[in-house]
Amino acid sequence: MPFQSILPPELLEQPAELPPRECIPWAGGFLEGVRNDKGQLVIQRLLSTDPADYLDPRLSPGSLWEPSQGRGTS
Repeated sequence: MPFQSILPPELLEQPAELPPRECIPWAGGFLEGVRNDKGQLVIQRLLSTDPADYLDPRLSPGSLWEPSQGRGTS
């Protein structure tokens, strides 16, 4: 079966180079993200059973998380 694409075949054959993801536990569940140059976790995804956690701006995607941060109430 032929594969049709607007991209050149060389580009489709190369595996995507993604930074290693890290999943760390915290008091409310898990945070998934990648480390920046300073060693901070840049949050990409939140895994929690508490709906209020998803409203916390400190846990939004793109936020920086340091191990010293704990779960607090806003």
